[in-house]
Amino acid sequence: MNKTAAVIVTFNRLALLQECIEAVRMQTVSPQSIIVINNGSTDGTQEWLDAQKDLHILHQDNTGGAGGFYSGVKEAFYEGYDYIWLMDDDSIPERDCLKNLAAAFAAIPEISYAASV
Repeated sequence: MNKTAAVIVTFNRLALLQECIEAVRMQTVSPQSIIVINNGSTDGTQEWLDAQKDLHILHQDNTGGAGGFYSGVKEAFYEGYDYIWLMDDDSIPERDCLKNLAAAFAAIPEISYAASV
């Protein structure tokens, strides 16, 4: 079975991050890990994240979106995940989003990436 990590990059948007994480938690097909890259937030994000027991969290200086995604992809790769589902903290995926992405990979095995609309 393929292992999927959701990688979420955030900076100072705690309410949106909470909504995003809840949407990922509620997927009909769940990722095996939710990796959150906190890009130096100063709005209470770090404290809230540290209280969550089901998240893999990396706190770092703000390296921008690209730097955050670099850290998240690197972490997921070294942890051995087969698929890495990337999103910003303001992405609120529909409940069947990951299920549909997985179906796309199953239907067309030669594709190397997919993007949601």
